Amino acid sequence: VQLVAFVDTLSYLSRSGRIPKLAAWAGSLLSIKPLMEMRLGTARLLAKPRSRNKAVTQMIATVKDRVLENPSKFFIMHANSPEYASTIKSTVESQINCSEVILGEFTPVMGTHTGPGLLGIAFHQIDGVKTVNLFNFFSSMIKFQLTFIYQPNGFSQHIQLLSHPIQLTDISKNNLWN
Repeated sequence: VQLVAFVDTLSYLSRSGRIPKLAAWAGSLLSIKPLMEMRLGTARLLAKPRSRNKAVTQMIATVKDRVLENPSKFFIMHANSPEYASTIKSTVESQINCSEVILGEFTPVMGTHTGPGLLGIAFHQIDGVKTVNLFNFFSSMIKFQLTFIYQPNGFSQHIQLLSHPIQLTDISKNNLWN
């Protein structure tokens, strides 16, 4: 599972200690909406668009480049931006070969660190194999696990606060459902 997302404001990242206050001030002054990706538990900055519309355009272009023409499943998430999220959903459905698109809200616990206005697309290509795909978001003090489980009838999303790091070998399909 891959995640591409951007935040609307840098002030919440600064308040939670994720970025320096000076960087948040400069980024806000320049109206930067950092476009980031999360892959295999590692966050990486992809681009620094200077408007919300450019960030949405670059996010969709990045997703299109990653999935190519392969059928994929998508989870479009937002933090208090349902109108932008539904626009992204319709764009993804019209421009990308998708078997399923789910629209949902970013969790309040994680949204505390990113603030309102976050938009993101989590996706994976369908390979016909039912697998449990994990990615972890590690902040400096809190560990979150966002799990997407591929089922014949679609995605199931689980978000869990972790008290300790987990290994992929610690998890099986059976204990995720219990």
